[in-house]
Amino acid sequence: MAASPFDTLRELLTEIEAAQPASPEELERFRIRFLGSKNVLKPLMGEIRHIPAEQKREYGQLVNAAKQKAQEKFQQAQAALKSAQSRGEGAQLDLTLPGAP
Repeated sequence: MAASPFDTLRELLTEIEAAQPASPEELERFRIRFLGSKNVLKPLMGEIRHIPAEQKREYGQLVNAAKQKAQEKFQQAQAALKSAQSRGEGAQLDLTLPGAP
């Protein structure tokens, strides 16, 4: 028996919330998986035609919440990586060394 679109969507929401991209490569994989042009959420939006009419509103809201959560997670991780990189670059510069002649 195949999982219902609601179950699949809830699993993806859990996966989005649990994701912690710690490197630029992981962040890019996250972006492609959840925000790219062929992301895993797109087919779920197409499933809305198979959802009973009384559940379409709830389903659409869940899909939109997943998209929004993925976008927020991506932006937060991107900002964290940029700040970590800038701190890392600053740590490489030792101001106590004598200057070059």
